[in-house]
Amino acid sequence: MEIDNKTYKLKPKNYTRKGYKKTQIVVGHTSRKDMRHFEGWLTRKNGSYKKVSHFSINKDGKVYQHFNPKHYSDFLGYGQDKLIISISLVNEGWLRLNDMNVFVDWLGHTYGRDCDFVEKGWRDKRYWSKYSNEQMESLSELLDYLCEEYDIPRDVIESNVYDQDIDIFKGITFRSNYFKDNTDISPAFDISKIKK
Repeated sequence: MEIDNKTYKLKPKNYTRKGYKKTQIVVGHTSRKDMRHFEGWLTRKNGSYKKVSHFSINKDGKVYQHFNPKHYSDFLGYGQDKLIISISLVNEGWLRLNDMNVFVDWLGHTYGRDCDFVEKGWRDKRYWSKYSNEQMESLSELLDYLCEEYDIPRDVIESNVYDQDIDIFKGITFRSNYFKDNTDISPAFDISKIKK
């Protein structure tokens, strides 16, 4: 697996350059159709935005490392961030049908992937953008690498729902495990594809 650590590199003011022992990998998604989320990270809060992830995986399966996994950001927004490695999948997330019966994302942009979606009611939404096979393959490889490199158990939590004890789980989790209203990862994510 090739990791590009140059193309979308963050500046030191976007994360905290202090190392902690990592116990968990948290997977989320960007709620965007492409790598534009990175531009948002660089411009928010006068370039000091810290709610960023260590890695992004594009729909074509390309893996981008934004900063060193031994450091941390505010990906979740509280103390657990020091102990996690975060991965964001490029994915629109939830979709809706607009007044013209066209699928759009949460920003109102037309969903242009031949309406390839998953229909399942969850967290007050019904339609979900699919994660690509290339992303899932790259994610699985990246998880193998990170778990070995940082001595994190290759255990995967069983679901994407809120879990009040998620902070003590050692292994691979999802941002939606931490919050009752977050929709990443969505029901379109097949957890079995990253389990061994």
